[in-house]
Amino acid sequence: MKTLIAYSTKYGTTARCANLLKEKLTGEVTLLGISKSGKVDLSLFDCVIIGGPIYMGRLKKETKKFCDKNLDILVTRKIGLFVCHLEKEKSIVDIMATQFPHSLWQASVVANGFGGASLVSMMKGMDKFMFANVAKSTEDKEAIDYAHIEDFAKAIQA
Repeated sequence: MKTLIAYSTKYGTTARCANLLKEKLTGEVTLLGISKSGKVDLSLFDCVIIGGPIYMGRLKKETKKFCDKNLDILVTRKIGLFVCHLEKEKSIVDIMATQFPHSLWQASVVANGFGGASLVSMMKGMDKFMFANVAKSTEDKEAIDYAHIEDFAKAIQA
């Protein structure tokens, strides 16, 4: 099975999770950084996994744009969706239902959150100020859920 993992990232956590997921998958797996790439021929892939960070309550706009632009072909592929986030108050179902196109979310074989990280040391300007005020923290925090990545890999390959 040929698999594409298309992701966007703000501070690198989603890229790291995409790479961790790639290591768990069998077959030919291609990583695609959405914001740095040109066009990709999705018809070359049997499976497409799409991931992005939830930042300030929203999925990164490059991820949404990629989904919207390619929706017609994406719903004809085996689909997996993941987000990187630290929001404990929202369920993953609520996040997926509000951040991805409904038809794509409904077509997905698996959808889950991989935890995330707040890399305050990498933030600048307004991001750092807003994060410090909302999260009441100025320290880096990592909470990647490795078990969710493992479970996701098993589900998408089933």
